[in-house]
Amino acid sequence: MLETQRSSAAQSHIAILDAEMVAAHVDPAGIKAAVARGFAALARGLAVQPLQTLVPLPDANGDFIIYSAADYDCGLIGVKVSPYLVKRGQTHGDPVTAYTLLISLENGEPVALCDSLALTAHRTAATTSLAVDHLIGSRTRILAVIGAGPLARLHLRYELLSRKWEEIRVFSPGLAAEPARIRAWSDVDAMGRLKVCASVRDALADADAVMLCTSSGVPVIALDWLSPDVVVTSISTNASLAHEIAPQALSGFQVFCDLRSTAPHQAGEMILAARDHAWRSETIVADLSELLSGKRQGVREGRRFFRSTGLGIADVAAAAFVQRQMSSALPEES
Repeated sequence: MLETQRSSAAQSHIAILDAEMVAAHVDPAGIKAAVARGFAALARGLAVQPLQTLVPLPDANGDFIIYSAADYDCGLIGVKVSPYLVKRGQTHGDPVTAYTLLISLENGEPVALCDSLALTAHRTAATTSLAVDHLIGSRTRILAVIGAGPLARLHLRYELLSRKWEEIRVFSPGLAAEPARIRAWSDVDAMGRLKVCASVRDALADADAVMLCTSSGVPVIALDWLSPDVVVTSISTNASLAHEIAPQALSGFQVFCDLRSTAPHQAGEMILAARDHAWRSETIVADLSELLSGKRQGVREGRRFFRSTGLGIADVAAAAFVQRQMSSALPEES
């Protein structure tokens, strides 16, 4: 009986954050600051970040990824579960969902359950933006975005928080012929700097930074299409060993990542480069926790490549930020 009462009491204090609540309380500047704090906690030894776990489902029905972390700085354990369900894709359009459970490190009880599908995109864009902050040099004239979906637009939104680019180029197959898709960018770039390119090579020509925001499992750019002084960022997709640059191209970059203890085990191009091209993870210049803490310095010239694989610490930071925003917006009890 006592255990039942304790369970009911715990459940009554769980904040249930659905997609509408997340949309109402998400704020790019706040999310970016929260993600930065999470990486800083890693650097100070106040957070634990294990490898993500990919679990395939039987009969090619999809898979699910588990992202977890413990953040002593904010007193939370977090676990995000993101399923990729083939049948859901056939009936609902989007095969992916994501939910984060936050648990108190003080008493071990749940604090919040958060719909994290949109938040995953926000924490990814925030992570990329933090990396560019530390890697971009004085040249910020041309920014190229490869990909045209919501995640690509969100990457641009976060990037424009920090820098004013003279020209923003976008490429995605077929985009130039689809005015409705182009108009979707208007709320991101109101200054008229957006140029839709006819090819990847056109978008990359003389670009100072390139953000790869595709769902491709194979390379989408080539090393010799890039200027000799460029920052390239890349993200993950569900495809096995997915990579947006060729594995052998890693040797042509100064390589950075979100976390050096996890990225070489999860990034497709790093795994393949180590297996087939004698690349060594020890050559990673710095990870984001080291850059943010000042333990290592960013490089601001030459070809620089930043790889984000998605970390539980960023999921915890993003969900905790929204939970705090929602709590502060609630009227106080009389």
